[in-house]
Amino acid sequence: MTAERVAIVGAGLTGSLLACFLARRGLTVALYERRPDPRVGQPERGRSINLAISERGLDALRRIDLVDQVMADALPMKGRMIHPVEGALDFQQYSASGARAINSISRGTLNNALLDAATQAPGVEVHFEHRLLELDSQGGRMVFETPAGKVEEHADVVLVDSAPLVPVGDAVPIANAVDGVLLVVKLGESRRDELRRALKLLGTLRSKVIGVVITNAERPSDKYEYYSEKQPAPAAPSHDPLGPRRPGRRPAPRFEDRLDDDDDVEVATRSGPDEEQ
Repeated sequence: MTAERVAIVGAGLTGSLLACFLARRGLTVALYERRPDPRVGQPERGRSINLAISERGLDALRRIDLVDQVMADALPMKGRMIHPVEGALDFQQYSASGARAINSISRGTLNNALLDAATQAPGVEVHFEHRLLELDSQGGRMVFETPAGKVEEHADVVLVDSAPLVPVGDAVPIANAVDGVLLVVKLGESRRDELRRALKLLGTLRSKVIGVVITNAERPSDKYEYYSEKQPAPAAPSHDPLGPRRPGRRPAPRFEDRLDDDDDVEVATRSGPDEEQ
């Protein structure tokens, strides 16, 4: 990576963590956040209270030497309680032995810890109350609204941590302004129709999809580390969660070629026998 200055728009969990990793590579990082500093005053309302952290999240925190601090405030969750409409409560353990657990942590506490780590990292500067108004991805030019008025900033690379593309409209103007979009799909939870809608929207905007990150997938190893202790890998699923492969499936076309005569997008994904395009 040859960029001298990297700008990250969004100082939430993802942006703060990314700033720490880029700083370790010797890059100069400017982190911009529209909110005031959440470590000062009352936390912002409307956000989820707790997060569940498993081994994947702990691994990321371990790499920036933050896992011990975060785990000091975490509460182990060994299972979940099912509250049926009728009948007795049903407690379901997360592990067969009942000894393993995932960990519950306050989102605000975790965000503050990551912000502390980012501000202490060499080469990282954090700017709060900076709301992105304009973005020139080719020239790396950004215009922010601040309490003191509009300010202009520049960077060699601009990374924008946006809201979800399909249910939230905030990501649409961003997708149209950046050089490329990296889709994040959660295996087993993100539905195919949502992915099609996202691809259709990006195709309409002529946005360039540079890749897809699939989360919630099993690691290709002989050990399964979802919990904080290693255990044998679970058996392979008996069926493909995306459905059967279509015979003779073609490679994914370019986005410029995905609009057919009905202004729909041809999505090259796995589809079931009843899903005709």
